[in-house]
Amino acid sequence: MNKLTPPGEEITESSGQYVQINKVDPIMCAEDQRKFADKPISEQIIRYYRCNRVQKFKYS
Repeated sequence: MNKLTPPGEEITESSGQYVQINKVDPIMCAEDQRKFADKPISEQIIRYYRCNRVQKFKYS
């Protein structure tokens, strides 16, 4: 499946199996955003928190 719209009956009523895969981007938690705001912190550290302490994601 290559789109985000809900599948039609031909898929939902089918005996086959389908997989829908979407790329998601992590959203840094608000607590970490506040902790690092306006502080001279290494980009490597920010990158770590941006990708490892994640609870929310977005997709387009």
